[in-house]
Amino acid sequence: MKRLDRVLIVTGSIFLCIIMLFAPLAFYIFNTGHYLSLYENAGVFDRLNNEDVIAMTKKIFNFFRSQDDLKGQVRYIDLDKESALSFSDEEIRHMEDVKVLLQKI
Repeated sequence: MKRLDRVLIVTGSIFLCIIMLFAPLAFYIFNTGHYLSLYENAGVFDRLNNEDVIAMTKKIFNFFRSQDDLKGQVRYIDLDKESALSFSDEEIRHMEDVKVLLQKI
């Protein structure tokens, strides 16, 4: 009986450690508010259109959930700039790799 108790305690401890490791990760990965505060602190909204940035963030979340692609653009807030930002092929390949990793978690 003592051996069974030890096995259960060790197994429970391992699962608790796994939960403690991945719970914060799961909370932050798809927390829009977390990213919006990071964007604000980095001055992203001073340079880029707010609605576009928020829409692209949601698009990225949906991409990780296999519900959308990464096509789209984010316009500069300065209307004199004619160009807009979009993901390069290299960035999309990187995000596809991240998506595979997230699906394994």
